[in-house]
Amino acid sequence: MIDLTLDSLTVPGIPDYTPPFGTVKDPLVSLSTVETNNNIIKPFTAQRAVEFSHDEEVSRIERNACLVFTGDADAILDLSNAATFKGNELKVVNTTAHALTIKYMKAGQSSFSTINLVENTVTFTADTDSTYTTGEDYAAVLGENFTNGILTERNLVDVLGATSAADAFSKLQAKSSVGDFTNLGLGDYIDIPSITFDSQTLTHNASYENLRVQIIAFDYFKNYYNTTHHVVMQFKHCPFKKEINSANSNVGGYPAMPIATYLSTTFGAGLEAAMGISCLSIKQYFQTAATTWSNSTGYKVFLPTENQMIGHKGSSTVATDLVSYELGQFPYYAINPKGLMKNFNGVLYYYWTASPLFADSGLFAYVSYCGFVSYDRADYDDFGVAPVFCI
Repeated sequence: MIDLTLDSLTVPGIPDYTPPFGTVKDPLVSLSTVETNNNIIKPFTAQRAVEFSHDEEVSRIERNACLVFTGDADAILDLSNAATFKGNELKVVNTTAHALTIKYMKAGQSSFSTINLVENTVTFTADTDSTYTTGEDYAAVLGENFTNGILTERNLVDVLGATSAADAFSKLQAKSSVGDFTNLGLGDYIDIPSITFDSQTLTHNASYENLRVQIIAFDYFKNYYNTTHHVVMQFKHCPFKKEINSANSNVGGYPAMPIATYLSTTFGAGLEAAMGISCLSIKQYFQTAATTWSNSTGYKVFLPTENQMIGHKGSSTVATDLVSYELGQFPYYAINPKGLMKNFNGVLYYYWTASPLFADSGLFAYVSYCGFVSYDRADYDDFGVAPVFCI
């Protein structure tokens, strides 16, 4: 039994008083020096993670706590009978490759639910006294689920027990479509062997990682004009170079640019064929003029906005109604800013965003090889692209 109570606190004797925690001493009996010191140090020791390595259960949770599983075999953590207080949080971390099955109660259910946790983290928040619910109810707001911002960067072929990249995509789609993000983490990746599009074939290079796609968010666009559960994936580096618009115009913003159609149709068809599954058509607001926005078109493959990459406007046009329309930074880059630095064929490179700079009729923002943002002509064809898609 794992003790997450505060019962080691000692309370001096007070007749007819039963404290919510602690031990009552006999009337008129004061605390010893040792007991006083234990009381002082208890709030600090209670903040430390509790490690366990085999089957365990918790009966009372009287404080925010963290449990770390370190066992050398599969185990069960039983929280289904744990009494707690509304708002308490319990983080469970599995640092091993062994499955930790967690039993817990969700609000409104008469029987317990389970989560299988492998090399991952989940945080439970008590929505009422004596029951727990996972963070999944808030995924649409936070853009994350069971990963809790954990950067894992594992090969999903191994994580999902797949036989190939195509099999991994199929298994990933099966999980994501029902909102099952267990055992998935930010940065987890799949290396696509090759992609054929526009009369050319790109082949994966293990050194360049040019066709490596990685998870950068969970349910990021859900309830934002999209209703389907999904994972957001992006190429880790730039698979190819291309201009935004050979006519050097940003009029109409990203939806009016040739690259928007090219990525979603020409390149998108090649990507889907290579993965063996279809990408979701995602709607989001794109800035189309200094103070206007459009979400009329759904894209299967698209460039990220400047805000999605760095978390704020840097070089592109700032509109007065910005907060109402653009989503924030992809979680992967929030915890791994170095990920903003992308290569083309093994060399650090500039790459385009979908954010125009309307102070000039031909400018779009890009991310530089060292992670800062600037802008350049839309017809410049020597910048890379790092496309985003959802499955």
